[in-house]
Amino acid sequence: MFTQECPVCGRPLKIRREYLGRMLACCHCHGRLLVDVPTEHGGAELRIGDELMRRADQLLGQVAGLKDIGLSQSWTGG
Repeated sequence: MFTQECPVCGRPLKIRREYLGRMLACCHCHGRLLVDVPTEHGGAELRIGDELMRRADQLLGQVAGLKDIGLSQSWTGG
């Protein structure tokens, strides 16, 4: 969880990380806000996590490419 200010009323809102990138309504004034990457402590952590996910996707793509050309069994030992 992290805190983000409502852009309408300015009150701090406790927001779960799974709501990142979504539009929410403030529970105080019902103003709409886009949940953004927290800038305090969690921002760097999330950027590192994003980079790790990009790298994982890249590696999975490489493995899928190996399967397409029939090399996955010798590469994985299976």
